[in-house]
Amino acid sequence: MTIRSVILFFLFFISVCGSIYSQDIEVTRLPFNKPGSNNMAPFYRDSVLIFSSDRKNSVIINYFDAQDQPLFHLYKSRFLPDSTWSHPILYKPEIFNVFNNSSLMVTQEGDQIFFTKNQYDTYGQSRKSKQGNLLGVFTIEKRTRSWSRPKSLGFNSRRQYNTGHPTLGPDDNILFFVSDMEGGFGKSDIYFSQKGGDGKWGEPQNIGSIINTPESEVFPFYHSSGKLFFASNGHDGQGGMDIFYSIKTAEGWSHPIALQPPVNSEMDDYACYIDQGEEWGFFTSNRDGKDNIYKFVKHFPSFTNISLQEEDNFCFTFFENGPYKSDTLPYIYKWNFGDGNSVQGLEADHCFEGPGHYHIALEVFDTIANVNLFTVAQYPLELERKQQVYISGPDTIKVNELVSFNTHKSVLGKIKPKTFYWDLGDGIRKRGEKITHIFRTKGIYHITCGVVSIDDPNLKMCSSKEIVVIE
Repeated sequence: MTIRSVILFFLFFISVCGSIYSQDIEVTRLPFNKPGSNNMAPFYRDSVLIFSSDRKNSVIINYFDAQDQPLFHLYKSRFLPDSTWSHPILYKPEIFNVFNNSSLMVTQEGDQIFFTKNQYDTYGQSRKSKQGNLLGVFTIEKRTRSWSRPKSLGFNSRRQYNTGHPTLGPDDNILFFVSDMEGGFGKSDIYFSQKGGDGKWGEPQNIGSIINTPESEVFPFYHSSGKLFFASNGHDGQGGMDIFYSIKTAEGWSHPIALQPPVNSEMDDYACYIDQGEEWGFFTSNRDGKDNIYKFVKHFPSFTNISLQEEDNFCFTFFENGPYKSDTLPYIYKWNFGDGNSVQGLEADHCFEGPGHYHIALEVFDTIANVNLFTVAQYPLELERKQQVYISGPDTIKVNELVSFNTHKSVLGKIKPKTFYWDLGDGIRKRGEKITHIFRTKGIYHITCGVVSIDDPNLKMCSSKEIVVIE
């Protein structure tokens, strides 16, 4: 396999700046995408975007692969206080070699970097290999004044298969990556390796057929919410490669869900980085002819009138001043509530199961003849749920536990909802009728959920609910 075919296999390379709006999502092509070059695989940390590009650079020798295509190198651009991007420069050129480097991931502490690169460092070594210069996952570690040289992970193979696209899972102890090794479900599959107590990475395990298909799954990105984002052309999507996500539950990985347009398009969309609140992020797409990096932003409406969620109360006390008060007469009072239940006495407490139309009657009952003599009072009772966004979900949650919230019991009146907007109280915002979330820290959180009418953007409703997160 030639170097270029390996890159094509993994990176899927199958210029005008502008913005696209749809469903409250704005997509913008970043300005540092260089015309005529391919730019991809963004990673963002501390206002710096690191990405891979095959652009020409005067600082290094511009090597080419067997098809005379330029190789990929890592670049960085800083997001400046004036909301512009700095001119891209090479990222750590003293460490990364002249061959392909891509798909970078940094640990939470920032002391270790995982990335994809060719396994041979010289053309002489590459020419001797019948399989070509295969890709592998490498790591470098931070030292006191410098970084270590790249170290190949134990599951790489120089002669049999490619590995690449690393992303770190919870607590940096699980490494997800992609490989075309034998025994998978498709052309390329997502695998994971667990870090042992000795610091070594265990044998690769296929993530399974819920995510992997007979086609290609590439560029996994593990999100702090517990979602695993990835790109695939084997699941139903908009066309070409699309970005999906899946969540690990007690039963296994959930069925993948595609991101909405305009993030996904009819072209190839892949290699994403998504911020903690899932309100913005970066991804790669060839929708403009070349592979370029785009930013998406979800526009979140503001809610000023937030009401504390109220529970519907369908319990009442019924009473009447009746004409018969003698203890010697064989008469009793009986309330019939129109729901199949009745209670004796001039005063009665009763709880209805839910909203509905009920006919209430107070009757005088002859206990000897066992008949109703007459009706003292009767009236209709219409019970409705309170108009509010109703947040259904547990009141007490454990740290790191996947929890679901939904709005199925909401009563919105004249509001025709476009979607529901959630603020989880921990800096995370989401949207949808039903969401899942993981709270990472114990404490008391005030969840809010709001809705905006499709017909009138000024017609809004928002409720809040308090929950407790425990260890």
